[in-house]
Amino acid sequence: MNIKSWAMTALFASAASLAHAAQPVASLACTGTSASFNINLSYFNLGLTQSAPPSTAIVPLTLHAALGSFETLFASSATGQLIPSCTLSTRGSNGNNIVFTLKSVTVTTVTAAAGSATAFSSRTAYVKATLNYTAVEVTEAGGGADDGGASPVTVGYDPTQNKSS
Repeated sequence: MNIKSWAMTALFASAASLAHAAQPVASLACTGTSASFNINLSYFNLGLTQSAPPSTAIVPLTLHAALGSFETLFASSATGQLIPSCTLSTRGSNGNNIVFTLKSVTVTTVTAAAGSATAFSSRTAYVKATLNYTAVEVTEAGGGADDGGASPVTVGYDPTQNKSS
């Protein structure tokens, strides 16, 4: 193995560790009657899927957060309580603030993950959690959508009605 391919291997091997050590990409603030919490996220994924015959399903929010958030997320999952609202705040590539407002949220899975340091990467430790929700609204502040203006600035989706809200 030459030095160039060794360097590329080291770069790729350390990518996962860097993702968890990096600055937060978003924050999640949830408010409820029995518990409220605010955590920083190093990764998140949410959305919708389409299938035939025409039906739309919400993709649960999957997140990675600091290991210290395990207790909060675990307690919420263990009680199974419905959280009325969670707000996920992030920045678009155009620098505008984007806010995802999730309604009727439940924490369905919580997993603690850790990996030892190697010659190519530092030690990682984080929480992976999945949250289900019944509706989502997306708002972008700052004057326009991140897609060149093709999308409206505020849009929501209600899967129970299978339509935008």
